Amino acid sequence: MIKKRTDALLKQAVKENLILTVEHNQYIFSHDQIQQAVYIQCTEQEQKRNHLDIAKVKLLEQSLDVDDFSILDIAGHLQHVVDEAMTEFTQEHLTDLFYKASTKASENIAYERAMSYLDSALKLIKEESWEQDYHTKLRIHNQWIRLEYLTGKYEAVEHVFKIIEKNVVYESGSRSSLRYTYSSINGKQEYLEGIEASLQALAYYGVDMQLNPSPQDHERAFGKMADLLANKNVEELLGQPLMEDLNHIAIMRILSSIVPITFNMNPDLMLQSILKMVELSVVHGNSIYSAFAYSLYGLVLCDSLGNIELGSQFGELSLEVSRQFNAASEMGRVQYMTTAHVLHFRKPLSEVIPLVEEAYIKSVENGDLTYAGFAGHGYCYLNYFAGQELDQVLHRFRTYTNALEKYGQGTPALYQTMYMETIHNLTTKEDEQWILSGEHFNEHEMIDAFKEQNHKTALLVLYFHKMQLAFWFKEYDLAYEFSQIVGENLDGGAGLLLVPVYHQYASLIELARYSDLSGPEQERVIESVENHQKYLENLKSYPNYEHRYWLVEAEKARILENFDQARKLYEKAVQLAKKHKLPNEEALCRELTSHLYNTLDNKELETYYRKSAYACYKRWGATNKASRLIRGVYRKAESFATKTIFSVHTITTNVGISSELDLHSILKFSQTIAKEIVFENLLKKMLDILIENAGAQRAVVMNFSEEGGLTIADYGRVIILSWFIWNVSKN
Repeated sequence: MIKKRTDALLKQAVKENLILTVEHNQYIFSHDQIQQAVYIQCTEQEQKRNHLDIAKVKLLEQSLDVDDFSILDIAGHLQHVVDEAMTEFTQEHLTDLFYKASTKASENIAYERAMSYLDSALKLIKEESWEQDYHTKLRIHNQWIRLEYLTGKYEAVEHVFKIIEKNVVYESGSRSSLRYTYSSINGKQEYLEGIEASLQALAYYGVDMQLNPSPQDHERAFGKMADLLANKNVEELLGQPLMEDLNHIAIMRILSSIVPITFNMNPDLMLQSILKMVELSVVHGNSIYSAFAYSLYGLVLCDSLGNIELGSQFGELSLEVSRQFNAASEMGRVQYMTTAHVLHFRKPLSEVIPLVEEAYIKSVENGDLTYAGFAGHGYCYLNYFAGQELDQVLHRFRTYTNALEKYGQGTPALYQTMYMETIHNLTTKEDEQWILSGEHFNEHEMIDAFKEQNHKTALLVLYFHKMQLAFWFKEYDLAYEFSQIVGENLDGGAGLLLVPVYHQYASLIELARYSDLSGPEQERVIESVENHQKYLENLKSYPNYEHRYWLVEAEKARILENFDQARKLYEKAVQLAKKHKLPNEEALCRELTSHLYNTLDNKELETYYRKSAYACYKRWGATNKASRLIRGVYRKAESFATKTIFSVHTITTNVGISSELDLHSILKFSQTIAKEIVFENLLKKMLDILIENAGAQRAVVMNFSEEGGLTIADYGRVIILSWFIWNVSKN
């Protein structure tokens, strides 16, 4: 009788479109407001009874696997009836339900909802001592500290950690919470405190690390590493057995967690940490943290030892080990470290940048906000060094900086502001461009703090930009002064692209001052340049660095008056920068080439190279630098060309250069026509000359055929245009 009446009422509700049938004997409300209206008509007791009944039914229908999203719905109903549910479930069962729901919500970045579920679990165990169900209490507090960190509540992180530290029974129990404690310290930039905490934690496991390792410590660690790897191929490490000892795993986790802090403040301790992690992995087997260790060792091999090929192999190994363990928590940091600190030594930036962006996305998705911060910054600054248009790069910096500040990542956000201020000075600032003090960053407010904290990475980044800007705007003595400070803090940039670029600019600055120095000082300059070149020589066969080595060699040949050699080397540097599509680097190569022809009093070629440098700087977006390049030499950028009787009609671009060809280009045309007899090759070479002359990225030759069609020849293909038909074919 009751069933018949219920069925009748349900049919009537369906007819009136109040509810919808989804499956046999299953219904849902047609609108949330209808559901809410029905809910408020129930008494409080009826509401509670309904919540409890629904939770019980869903529990019967669904498994309690944490991957099942129904756990969120079940926990949501039980939150309304915790006291009543105690009559139906055990306290342990309810606590476990709320913990699993919190975990599932946090995995999907619903941190507020995750904290709500966890609060319910904490209330259930609040009065219990840690001796009762110790492991449950520990995992709930580890989840608590994780959520406080992910939402940027760093004071709360430290509060929870103190609770764990007070009640933990055995040392390895706090290893999960240690990671988030160190991360929060890094977010707040309280570095020394984090390093001291890490050394105390390591001491629990019998690992004695000194705050300030000596050169002898490094020598012993490298010697031990050489012995361990002497008879092993890199590929063999992929087949290592699993690390099983919990204490070893805990040590690996602590060491991996403190890398961001030691990177900024104590590079020597970071090196010891890296070597210890690799040692544990080689001797005791791989763990989920071994992938990160191998990527860091790849950094050491590339940056400190100059073994690019072996370092790259360890970088690739780290990615394979990460995939092998399928550990989501580690994937973002491993990919970031491997790409931004290892693979850029060997692969072009155009291939590295998308991988760094992918590392950022993985880190955000997995809640690893520390490495989301570093990867986000890496993505931005690599775009800057790749010569991407500065307005677009500045937009990226602003977008990512907002995200990093939201995630509480103060350290990488700080670096972002220095780059943004540098871009402002390159594009807008009228004077003293080497001083970073404006809308984004104020060096006057920060330098003393950096020095007081011994924040080597911040000092490196700041003075690197000051060095480059002073050089670009021809304040060579200041540039030299800044380069000395960069050199003192170079160990704060392990594996960063800044390091090889520093060696290039340190040499160029020395050579720019050469003619104003005395004989002994000139000898010191040559010796200094040769030392810097030893670093770059190891990279001269790789795309991001080969032009840098040859540009320094060209400058050295010029100041030593080996002019014929200098001419060849300048041209080689220009062509390599152009080949790798680095307009910022091509601009510098062309500008310095113009100095050679100024020395030789060849006005035509000086004008050509100065003009083409101007075009490249404009294409990069460094308008301030571009205008300074011609200020005092030419009255207007628009007239920045040599008039000739040979001219071509061009489409106007935003680089502001005359559309007329110079003498150098005419000579190239003449030589090409005289030598080339294959028409297709001739056409391509002519286009190359046009592009070089205009500072453009693309050029076409158009001709009207006898049939009236318009033919466009463009690097290996001819497009025949008629009124409505486009026919694409090979030349």
